[in-house]
Amino acid sequence: MKLFVLGMCAGLALVGAPLVVAADAGAGAQPVMVAPEVVAEMSDLVQKAIQQASAPLQTADEFEPYAVLKRADGNLQLVRWSKPDPSAATPPAMEIFRRVTLTVMDAGLKNPDIVAAVTVAPTSVPTSDGKTRVNGIRAEVDHRRGMPQIVFIPYGREDGKLVIGTPVYTAGTNPLFEHGQAADAAKAKPAAKAAPAKPAAAAKPAAAK
Repeated sequence: MKLFVLGMCAGLALVGAPLVVAADAGAGAQPVMVAPEVVAEMSDLVQKAIQQASAPLQTADEFEPYAVLKRADGNLQLVRWSKPDPSAATPPAMEIFRRVTLTVMDAGLKNPDIVAAVTVAPTSVPTSDGKTRVNGIRAEVDHRRGMPQIVFIPYGREDGKLVIGTPVYTAGTNPLFEHGQAADAAKAKPAAKAAPAKPAAAAKPAAAK
């Protein structure tokens, strides 16, 4: 998997406010308050990530899943699946999404400079009557100082033009970063000191034949 510098598209804006309180997935757990500035940062990252899907959605109802990473200095990077061999078959969208998600999680473990990330994939959901489905974009966003969120952004077409609807935020269950006491303890625990190296044994001369 390769990381590519993200080139931003302009002209799209999302409407609506994300959740400030994210519920922990654990049974009986209390809601976790996320700092407003972190919520705003996550929402902004989702907006910028969705802009990447606008180009293919102008002419089609699907796009290949991808992800956007945000670094501590504010720079963004795009994660896309690329064929190892041009002649290889393209895997299903869910498999691409799985590979992109694993790449994001691995990058977050190896690089603490990555502070937030969002994975994006096409989806559709049934209406309340179950007779029709609504096309949409599914984004899973997470922040090292936040909690995972799932965002559904419906879209449609009016007079042939792409129209992005109001996003709906719900608590996520698949964190892209380590959270909670285990992660805090790992950061606070001092690194173990390496045992002193034993002196190398003196080389013995080869026995004469």
